[in-house]
Parts: sequence; structure tokens; C-alpha cells
Amino acid sequence: MAKGLIVFFVAVFSFAGDLLFFYDEGCSYCKLQAEELARHKDCVSRHRVYFIEINRHRDMAVKWRVSFVPTMFLVESGRYSKVEGVLLGRDLRRFLGCGW
Repeated sequence: MAKGLIVFFVAVFSFAGDLLFFYDEGCSYCKLQAEELARHKDCVSRHRVYFIEINRHRDMAVKWRVSFVPTMFLVESGRYSKVEGVLLGRDLRRFLGCGW
């Protein structure tokens, strides 16, 4: 199953504007970040968002070198930006390219 997921994600990355959100279900900071993403859904909805639980998809976490949660990647035009930790409000909107 996880191997198929890798193939799926590789195919998806050929498009612009994908947001990968790596999290752990027991992580309170991850829950805070998820709530913040929901709060700014006008900005987040411009991207395809993939929630990747690191304990279920360790191979993806290793591939993307995720050693800290929450971690987000914004993949655009074959390039990506990475953020470790929680982004709130204006900082999150800037990361997603919506500004304020």
C-alpha cells in the first residue's frame, strides 16, 4: 500500500501548488497547525493538500527527510519550500503565497 502511495505522490508532483503536511496523530503542535490551515481555507484551497501521517507512511517521511513534525512542503513548478514547526496567520499565508 505505501509503495503505491509513493508512485501516486510522484505523479502528483508534476503539477504546481501541492501542499504536503507531515504530522503525527499524537502531536499537539500538528493539531494546532491543522486548525490554522482550516482557519485560512480561502488561501489553502488554492492548493491540493495531502495530509501524511508519519507513522503510517515512514517511507514518505524518509524520502522527504522529515525528522520533525509538523513539517510542510509547498511544491510548485518542480521546486519546493519547506517549513518545520507551526506557521500562524500572516506567516502561513505568506508561505502559501496568499499574503495579507
